[in-house]
Amino acid sequence: MKIMNQFTGLYKGRFSLLFFLLSLVFVLACGGDDEESADETVGEPSAEYLAALASMESGNKGEPLAVTESAVPVATKQPIIISGDPEAKLVLWDHLVTCRNMTTDSISSHNVINDAGDKEFSLYPSLSSTNEFGVWKINERDGILVPQNSVAKLWDEWVKSGLEDTVDKQCDSILEKNIPTEIKDPVVKIESDARVVVWTFLSKCYPELQLNLLTAYANASEGGFVVKSGASLKTDHGLWNVKTDGTIKSMNAKALERDSEITSGQCKNLITSETEAISAVWAYIVKCNPLLSINDLGANWDPKEEDYVVITTKVAQTRASNPEPDHGIWRVTRDAQITADNVTAQTEKIRADQGTEKC
Repeated sequence: MKIMNQFTGLYKGRFSLLFFLLSLVFVLACGGDDEESADETVGEPSAEYLAALASMESGNKGEPLAVTESAVPVATKQPIIISGDPEAKLVLWDHLVTCRNMTTDSISSHNVINDAGDKEFSLYPSLSSTNEFGVWKINERDGILVPQNSVAKLWDEWVKSGLEDTVDKQCDSILEKNIPTEIKDPVVKIESDARVVVWTFLSKCYPELQLNLLTAYANASEGGFVVKSGASLKTDHGLWNVKTDGTIKSMNAKALERDSEITSGQCKNLITSETEAISAVWAYIVKCNPLLSINDLGANWDPKEEDYVVITTKVAQTRASNPEPDHGIWRVTRDAQITADNVTAQTEKIRADQGTEKC
């Protein structure tokens, strides 16, 4: 019995020790998992934490302020000071009369909306103006006159010389020499006048040109008028600028070509119609084609090359009785130069150049 009691006490002591060790292992195991879990969930600090930290560092004890974007200042437009064309013309008139008397009727104006959404006024001489003062621009918001071409810049320099002397307003006489003189009675007042001026000039070498086939419109950029060939005119005679004093100036390569031809006196006007072009080719090749009728040929004006194209008509080639063979394609310039334009025509040319005895 004593031995049994000793065995039981020993067993209970060992059991208690075993239970304690198991409990310790369990606690340690759970504690290790918590540490690993904490390590695994550590991330970037939250926005709330950062805001609170910033609040504490700045001494703010209240609630953290919400983070907002910086306010972008919005530019406010200047108020409109030029409300319409009459006011724009008045500003330019007030500037120009410093050195030369004129009325506001001498100024024309039109306006457009620029990329910024503002109205801009273009100012230039009216049809009744006796002064050529160039082209100016003014914005409805700043009201500042800006010269847009060389004539306007010369005027601006001259007028500002008068503003320097606020007592007498003595405009610089040297600068005035660069300013176009005042026209007492404009030669060219309306579009039809401008067309007549250009037509008179061109008809020296182009007598077949009809006045009503020219068009004209006001030249807002340089003053005066622009004259050009109308849509129904077969020949392009270029762009011309006509001033109110009747002077004209070529504005593109085609007009410059016409100007050179006319001023040199070497007009290329020997052939002025399809009929004359046909006659020229027929006379050239008929010596080797004695049965060729002049009515068997046809012609058209080529506006791109500015010459006549002459061919054998289809009617002549396909008629039942004595059809006419194809004589090729020919080109005839206004100065009567004849050129064979394909192989058939070149063959005809060789025969014609050799003479009737070798046809």
